[in-house]
Amino acid sequence: MSSPARSMRARLAPAATWRGRARMACALLALLLLASPARASDDLTHVQEVFRDAIRRATPATVVCRPRGVASERAGFSSGVLVHPRGLVLSDGDAGLVWVTVDGRVTKSWSDDVVVRLVGQRGSAARTGRVVARDHDRDTSLIELVDGGTTPLPFVPIGVSADARVGDFALALGTTFDDEGVTPPTLTAGLISALSKMPEGEAGGPWRSIFTSAAINQGVNGGPLIDLAGRLVGTVSTYLDPEPDEPHPYLGKAVPIDLIRATFAAHSQMDEIVAAVEEAPAIDKGPAGALESTVHAAALAAWPSVVSLDVKRRAPVRGDTLLDESVVTLPRWRGPVTAFVADSEGHLVTSLHNLTNLADRARPTWRPPEGADHDSGLADIEGATVHLGGGRSVAARFLGHDIKRGVGVFVVDQDADQLPPPLQAAPEGALARGRFVLALGNPYGGERPDAPLLTMGVLGKRHADRAPTAWRGQWQTDAAVLDTNAGGPAVDLEGHVLGLLHLWHPARHGRGSGIAFVVPWSDVQQA
Repeated sequence: MSSPARSMRARLAPAATWRGRARMACALLALLLLASPARASDDLTHVQEVFRDAIRRATPATVVCRPRGVASERAGFSSGVLVHPRGLVLSDGDAGLVWVTVDGRVTKSWSDDVVVRLVGQRGSAARTGRVVARDHDRDTSLIELVDGGTTPLPFVPIGVSADARVGDFALALGTTFDDEGVTPPTLTAGLISALSKMPEGEAGGPWRSIFTSAAINQGVNGGPLIDLAGRLVGTVSTYLDPEPDEPHPYLGKAVPIDLIRATFAAHSQMDEIVAAVEEAPAIDKGPAGALESTVHAAALAAWPSVVSLDVKRRAPVRGDTLLDESVVTLPRWRGPVTAFVADSEGHLVTSLHNLTNLADRARPTWRPPEGADHDSGLADIEGATVHLGGGRSVAARFLGHDIKRGVGVFVVDQDADQLPPPLQAAPEGALARGRFVLALGNPYGGERPDAPLLTMGVLGKRHADRAPTAWRGQWQTDAAVLDTNAGGPAVDLEGHVLGLLHLWHPARHGRGSGIAFVVPWSDVQQA
């Protein structure tokens, strides 16, 4: 039998390994970007060029698909991506959508006869396409241009989504808001924020869905999601609305390319698409790859300390509602919430938004109905189950809260030695305007994946301590903070904790809006 000390060392080894890798990755990035002013300028230019090269490859290959011969008010439209120079296109399952009226009800139909327009070109750019195959359940379609064009077309080579990792940079392209493809496609950038596993026994690679923090707007559906090597990782499916059972609200969802390959494996066109990869070599990521590796290492270094809480309550939290008629109220996430280990004494911290209705704090002049104020919500908490992964869990009790800072505290009285180690604090001065910040979440309960829910941004400003707002003294960030990663840690590029993630005005449509807050770690420690 191994000794307790040896077991503890074994349990902490993965965290120590990733913290070491995070330091090594940051050192590599520093060597690349900070070796000398001239070298720094050259490498930063190269980072931008990698993004530009990937964008240059994907932009002319992004197309718009519409049903042929259908009035515009009845025609749906999808983006798509050319994946072979002779005119093979991948799009979403709604390519060729037609709205029809049956027995007085408007319903969906689909045409296999489509017009494919190359984005940013007029007139002769409109081509005739035929839907070779579609799969509504997987939200994908394969289209072939059939009008006899002979000029090789620009295309995006497919990649291998099995190689995708949380923290990879991702670029999404498509035609937004029904502009008919007469202007270049919309471009957004973000990370691969999460990967959902394929159900056991199903073909198509390890991932059922890719979730990205790259902003997805109406019309981008069907467009390409590419990596920095200029390869197609997947096609955009949808933008996820907030729902009580949706762990990835406000993120974009994409269909992995491996799943698309498996879906259309019986069609000879897919063999051509695979063969065409040799015609378009991958782009060398260079220093951009070093930055990507740094993000991976930092997220994985911090990940062991990020836990998932099932909060036990006598009554559910009353929703963020009833402020006034102008408020757009949104469903609350009802699943496990994110927290992280604060010290070696068994304390866990999370955002108060995860525990109660903070609408009366966001608007102090508002008087909530009886039982809907923040104190009532907190009084109903009976404790929590802390999910640690590997089927392990421990019990925690609610210790208290700091309403001013928006922090809730739990403590594990027994089995505290089962908790992962606390995060290391970032050095003094790390909270500074313009610094990169990673936002980590764990809404997965007992189904802990290999990597966190992850978004990235920068620190924007620190709000004054005497500001007349609920976020006084907090740092603003554009890293996406959602119901499902609120309460998690904001960390730097070495995986060191900067503070606790908090939502902007949760009673209003601000969650995942690009406005969120970080409670400084020194304030969390005082809570």
